[in-house]
Amino acid sequence: MDGRGGVARHRTRSARMSAVDTRATTTADVVAAVSDAAARDTALRIVGARTWLDAGRPVRADSDTLDVRALSDVIHYTPGDLTCTVGAGMTIAELDALTAPHGQWCPLMPWGGDAGTVGATLATATAGPCAATLGLPRDLALGLELVDGRGSVVRAGGSVVKNVAGFDLVRLNVGAWGSLGVLTAASLRLRARPAVDRTFALPVSDAAAIARVESLRTGALVPLSLELVNATAAAALGLGAFACALVRVGGNAALVRAAVQALHAGGEMAEAPTDVWTRLRSIEPAQASTWRESVSPSRWPSLARAIQHAGDDDGRVVVAHCSVQRGVLRVSAQLRDGDDPYVAGGRWRTTPTAIRERPAADPMLSAEATHSFRVPTTEALSQRVREAFDPASVLNPGILG
Repeated sequence: MDGRGGVARHRTRSARMSAVDTRATTTADVVAAVSDAAARDTALRIVGARTWLDAGRPVRADSDTLDVRALSDVIHYTPGDLTCTVGAGMTIAELDALTAPHGQWCPLMPWGGDAGTVGATLATATAGPCAATLGLPRDLALGLELVDGRGSVVRAGGSVVKNVAGFDLVRLNVGAWGSLGVLTAASLRLRARPAVDRTFALPVSDAAAIARVESLRTGALVPLSLELVNATAAAALGLGAFACALVRVGGNAALVRAAVQALHAGGEMAEAPTDVWTRLRSIEPAQASTWRESVSPSRWPSLARAIQHAGDDDGRVVVAHCSVQRGVLRVSAQLRDGDDPYVAGGRWRTTPTAIRERPAADPMLSAEATHSFRVPTTEALSQRVREAFDPASVLNPGILG
């Protein structure tokens, strides 16, 4: 501890630089750390559970680290309001444990699993398999507390559902990757857990199967999740070595019964354990090149080619899954020593463009290797917004385009 409110600093040395690892336990600690970094003209790499540090673009190599994992307190939770306010360092697993005894959940459910933090999920706007029906991160975030690049505390939104007034700083910061402010707390919208929750796997092998999935997407009984997975993912999940559609239906007993009858009428299917969704969210290889492609939801069949693509990639594991209701394909190709992450798994790509998720872009790769991963940006506008919140570029510099 030091004399400025409990900020612990640990200096670590590498062959190239000396960096400070600051671990904050309060918002005041974050204010002190950001103010100190701005005064020293030093950049900060914001971290939580450190489960996804290879995503985005590389933060400046000489950056210090600001660890906010300890900001994990329950600030306010009244189950009857279906909202809660928690520290940004709380993990998704801890949030689930908080709400489950009350028959509630916050369906953030990001790809990567439950070990990541609420703050990181909101900062990266990582949308999981229930996002189309239960809300994207920007829909589930009612309010945020953050510390901007000047060291000022900013509180946006509120802790109740009807709180919209003025410029929407909450949605501006969801998906900003911590480049506008260090998230320290979040007020979240909760949902009632379904009384009945069942999942079914439907083989997807031909045009008739694609048409069946489309009927589920557009039908009257909307699934909680509707995700296509390739044969590699299905086998790892214990569903069989074939591409399939995972259909999650939830609600009261009568609603689920009607949905199951409709599924049975459509043809072959098998019930899968509900925890298949938790396992799917953490299925990608530890060392992987991951990207995503998006189309309008009605055009999702164009992405199904990647799901039905047979075989591996010269022995590499390739996991592919498509969120039908959102028209989003994610592909993760295992990386081996010496692999070019821009090339591995390239046969699974369905369009010339894609959005890279991980690993962070490598500036040493050739232009020929990187051109296929184009990130559309509005650079001038983004730069002006950033300068308004972080004029000295203290927070996660370089992590966005």
